[in-house]
Amino acid sequence: MHALFERVEWSDGVDVDSVVESWKASAPRDRAFEEAVSAHFRRAMASGEVQKALARPSGRVELWREKPFELMVGNQWISGAFDRVVIVRHPDGRALSAAILDYKTNRLDEANSVEHWTGHYTPQMALYGWALARMLRMEPSDIQLQLLFTQKAQLAAVAPDSARKAMEGLIKPVSASEARSARRRSKGS
Repeated sequence: MHALFERVEWSDGVDVDSVVESWKASAPRDRAFEEAVSAHFRRAMASGEVQKALARPSGRVELWREKPFELMVGNQWISGAFDRVVIVRHPDGRALSAAILDYKTNRLDEANSVEHWTGHYTPQMALYGWALARMLRMEPSDIQLQLLFTQKAQLAAVAPDSARKAMEGLIKPVSASEARSARRRSKGS
């Protein structure tokens, strides 16, 4: 599913059939799998909510798709990849705001609702927001954190307060000696 969404720059004018055919040609897969994933993607792309989430915003924007990142959090090395990031830039180039969109293919039902999975993924999204804020030299509060549940074609926002609380639990204060030790370890590798 990610490989299909990665091929979508903006929803306005996207040729869904071309995206699917390009994906199918990229690597051999089981035909039944290809058909199931293609149908899932087509349903998601037909949704107004997904169309809106993937639309090009006005102004000067930059789009990242499947962009990897690495950084130090306390004395831990963190690696990840943003599924989709839209950065709105000032004419001078600095980032004004950003939105992170993470694709989720979870099966949804009464026991595992969008709300359940949004809570489950809040720490991950909080970390992504914090990482992006550091990368772009902006405040985490200027970054929207969104999950796109592809099965239901539903967008869910991670509440800023929930993200902040999750980050408080993830980032523990580090003493100056621990920070120096972590820097030495990272330079040595």
